[in-house]
Amino acid sequence: MANNEFEISIEEPTATNAFEISLTGELTVNNSLPIYNFLLNKALIQNSVSIKIYDPVNVDLCFIQLLIGFIKSRNNENKTTDIEFNVDDSLLELLSKTGIDKTISTLQNEG
Repeated sequence: MANNEFEISIEEPTATNAFEISLTGELTVNNSLPIYNFLLNKALIQNSVSIKIYDPVNVDLCFIQLLIGFIKSRNNENKTTDIEFNVDDSLLELLSKTGIDKTISTLQNEG
C-alpha cells in the first residue's frame, strides 16, 4: 500500500451477522472524505454494523472524530455499531490514555 492510501473491505450482512467493514492503511484527514462518503452511503443505512480497524499505517484525530460522529448518528436512529481495534500497543495506549476508548465504548453501549 502506497503513502496516503487506505483500504475498505466489506462483508454483506446475513441473517446472523452484521454488515462488516474493515479499514486499514492511512486513516487520517487525507482520506476522511472518501471514508465519510462510504460510511454515509453504504453503512449508515444498515441496522447493525461492525467496524474492524486493523494494522493502520496512521490514525489521526480527524478519523477518530469521524468514527465517533458515525456512531452518534447511528445511535440517534437506534442502530447498533460495534468497533474493534486490531492495532499496535502504542495506539491502544494512546486511545486509553486520552479516554477515546471509553468514549467509543460508551457510545456503542448507547446504540
